[in-house]
Amino acid sequence: MNDAWIAHRGPITDAYLRREHPAVVMWHEFFSPLAPPSASRSDAWLQMVLTLKRYVEGNGYRPAAVFGRSPFDTHYYYVRSDIPESAEIIERIRSTSYPWFEGPEPAIDFAAVTAAGAPRTQNN
Repeated sequence: MNDAWIAHRGPITDAYLRREHPAVVMWHEFFSPLAPPSASRSDAWLQMVLTLKRYVEGNGYRPAAVFGRSPFDTHYYYVRSDIPESAEIIERIRSTSYPWFEGPEPAIDFAAVTAAGAPRTQNN
């Protein structure tokens, strides 16, 4: 991969992702595992995000975290599973005290829902 910031190099397509084969994929979105995207939404940003989501889910990436202060405003992180550092990168992402734009509390990892159904923060 020539550049860690592949989104700045052109449109995100399956072919582009296959060519760049990024180790870590991150995106910002207005859904989460607790709040799926609205069926009525069809904007260009959502289409790009869904391309990323299909790619990582179909190409051996492991979910690392879905951070946010609300399930309707999140940052998704996926790590390629075939790299030697995969487990370490995922653990470091998950253990990060992830700051959010508003407020002093760290974000919630919506990908790590406890058995009780409540999302955990990095502090619990």
